[in-house]
Amino acid sequence: KHMRQTSLTMSASVLQNVTRRIKCTHPTLQHAQKHLFSSQSVGGIETISKIPEISTQDYNWRAQVISEKRLHRRGNRMMATPQKFDSIYNANSVEEIHKHLNAFIQNYVPSNTQRILEMVDAVSSSVDVDSHTSEKEIPTLKTVSNAFASAINRCGLLKEFDAGYALFEQAKKLEIRSPKLYATLIWLKMEQNMSQQSLHECFEILSEMEQKRIRPSAVVYAELIKNATMLGAYNKAAILVQKVRSVQEQKLKTNLLESRTLRASVLNYYAKTVQITEALEFLSEIVETFGMSEIHTVEYATILSGVAVAIGRGQPELMKAAEKLFQKAVQNAKHPN
Repeated sequence: KHMRQTSLTMSASVLQNVTRRIKCTHPTLQHAQKHLFSSQSVGGIETISKIPEISTQDYNWRAQVISEKRLHRRGNRMMATPQKFDSIYNANSVEEIHKHLNAFIQNYVPSNTQRILEMVDAVSSSVDVDSHTSEKEIPTLKTVSNAFASAINRCGLLKEFDAGYALFEQAKKLEIRSPKLYATLIWLKMEQNMSQQSLHECFEILSEMEQKRIRPSAVVYAELIKNATMLGAYNKAAILVQKVRSVQEQKLKTNLLESRTLRASVLNYYAKTVQITEALEFLSEIVETFGMSEIHTVEYATILSGVAVAIGRGQPELMKAAEKLFQKAVQNAKHPN
């Protein structure tokens, strides 16, 4: 506690030094300098005074900054693309995206029937077709799907959201309906507008997948659980967490739990809702499936954050469990830091 108070006092000192050197005109900085970091000595320990109410103008400005930083971080770390699609991912305009995307999809044929007809036409023509060359000229469904996902992702990062939606519709016309494509669409919607309405639309996308018998991937579940948790829609997140954990088919469940992204989203949900027992049961399930060596430091840290909240809410008896969990993390986790 003393270290925390000292840290806050140092932050106040830094802010005061900075605002002395610059012309402090923004109302939020003035407010912070005047009130937020005012301190008083009680019993020889520096304590931070109660934070007063801030104006609606200041609150809206701070919320906007936080939202922009959060979206920037999400955009940079989400939807990593294979090096094969670097030309798309490095495009700086919608025109460049279409140009590089067309290089992957120009010879794609939507259905197996059309492929067969095209090959029959090639065989019946006077031109001798080399099978190896023909295979190279016709991209696979996976390649085209990944190319579209990369293109939509890039549109989102460039804030060209309408272009991203148009690409998704183009992919549907080509009969491309892969889980990765739908996961990218969900990411795009939340990247455009982090709101309850966008989340509702994302759950409708999940319903569409289920109606069309497209099995949701780990990334689809991870995106939905993560965003629902961030927005405080815990009931929606709980439904998906239960759905993931109740999968009966062992191979499918193993494929889902292999995803570190999904595991992180589930554990984060448990931590935010302070369901420590459930978090530990889920961790045990991962250990039983993959072994202790596959548990990452981040997974331990996520549970510890939930334990910390529980302790702060009046359960000090959990401190021993936290210390024991920390020791296990140091001894067994990959990449400890």
